[in-house]
Amino acid sequence: MDAIYRKEILLGSLEARRREVTEYRVNIDNFELAIAQIADDPTMAEFKQRLQQLLDDHNRELKKSLVMLNVIEAQCSAL
Repeated sequence: MDAIYRKEILLGSLEARRREVTEYRVNIDNFELAIAQIADDPTMAEFKQRLQQLLDDHNRELKKSLVMLNVIEAQCSAL
């Protein structure tokens, strides 16, 4: 019973982590495109700075999520 429950948990975690990675990638693309569109518009400097901070944060969180995704995938492969 424990092995079946463990497999269910891992498979659920795997799907959730894959969604999370995709969501980070979509947001990263959006932030990059918005930053490029703003370019050097001085009236948008504060917004651009906030987008850059969000981009940096999402890139860092994506890396963490990819590590965890790899770990979960390895555990699922061992089942």
